[in-house]
Amino acid sequence: MCADQKETARPAHSKEDESCGAPVIDHERLEDHGCLARHNNRFIAFDERMMPGPGFQSEGLFFDQHAHHNIPGYLDNVMGAKSEFYDVMARANSSADPEDIQDPVFQRCEVPLVWWPWWPFNAADVYMGSLLPLERMLREGVIDDRVTLVPVLDGFRLPSFYNWWFGAFFKRRVTPLADLSDRSQAGRRCFEQVLMCSPQGIFSQPSSGDWLNGTLPFSIGRQIAQHHLGDAAYLQTPAAGPSARTNPQPSKVALIERSKTRHIINLPEILAACNSELTAAGRKPACSALTFDGVHNFPGLLQELQTVDVLVGVHGAGLINVFFMRPGSAMVEIFPCRFPADWASHYFWRPALVEKRILPFQIRMQDEARCRPSELERNPGGVNYHEGAEFVRASLARDQDVVVDFKALQQVINRIGRLEGNLDSLPMRLSNLSPSYFVVTS
Repeated sequence: MCADQKETARPAHSKEDESCGAPVIDHERLEDHGCLARHNNRFIAFDERMMPGPGFQSEGLFFDQHAHHNIPGYLDNVMGAKSEFYDVMARANSSADPEDIQDPVFQRCEVPLVWWPWWPFNAADVYMGSLLPLERMLREGVIDDRVTLVPVLDGFRLPSFYNWWFGAFFKRRVTPLADLSDRSQAGRRCFEQVLMCSPQGIFSQPSSGDWLNGTLPFSIGRQIAQHHLGDAAYLQTPAAGPSARTNPQPSKVALIERSKTRHIINLPEILAACNSELTAAGRKPACSALTFDGVHNFPGLLQELQTVDVLVGVHGAGLINVFFMRPGSAMVEIFPCRFPADWASHYFWRPALVEKRILPFQIRMQDEARCRPSELERNPGGVNYHEGAEFVRASLARDQDVVVDFKALQQVINRIGRLEGNLDSLPMRLSNLSPSYFVVTS
């Protein structure tokens, strides 16, 4: 892919660009959101400062993305799957380039926004670290919905959830950099302007350290649900009534069933006890298993989530789906033994306490007899200690299988049931409670 520069004379753009509406970019505020209006990183650059000779400059023209990606399909990042993105490449155009690069026609109407997503194949990291800050830029008028979102995936295939989510806010489909710059795009891969961003998410905080400031994880999830379900289906979902859970007593509890790691070993027993013994203020909620593995019908999943009052699961990306549930719903996040809850709570629990639209609970397991080592922990020959022993210990602890204590789950359900009141008073009621109310040890 090639890009022009403001500082140099621009070659002609295509005739079709004359009448188009180019995206509106607020260049003065780009840097505040981790973006640069430079145009030459990982691209062929038409900029005299890039030309060989005494005037060659590199500083200020290259973008240091400070991000890591996870190789999809590996058991865990401690097996070497946690990798830095390949170095950014930038060079001047050359007479050996393909014809469309030698004599480029720069597009004015399409403005790619390129970013290096942190953990680009993990749904929770993409939601919290890419979707939320980019939506904030859109909402605050820094960019508009006509930019083309271009994640760098180092050649891997784009996961479906990118377009499921970003399609609710942006008009153009998300297109990986490898696809946008492919030679099959000859004649359509040169742009007058390219934005490169490092979105301010969990691991790329602004100077204030308050990365959640201005982002709205639950509100964004509701907009995505409404986008896919439509107003009528969204408001008439069975068991949902209006688009909020107004009855404080949960009537449906769903436990996440994972296929690879972090299993709830006694899931059948928990479901049986849940359906026969669990009560909340004299009512018996219905309990069932729910899986998010291999989802192909996203609107169907959203429809199902509108009927769930409480979502229970071991810490992991599946819990991102709580943000698509109705206001007043609850989440129960289970932390295996020895897995540190401090940084992991930044994904779901702390944002929920800040936004105050759902009820976030945690079960922190301490009984070692209920925590079983993962396959990798039992056979650690492939563990990569490059990140340090503490990182490895935390990662291995995270992937344990667990035997959930039904009494702990019952305690959480009872606490959810005691939070009576209408939705409008939910923020005030949450503010009046100590964070410890939302944590149960087991």
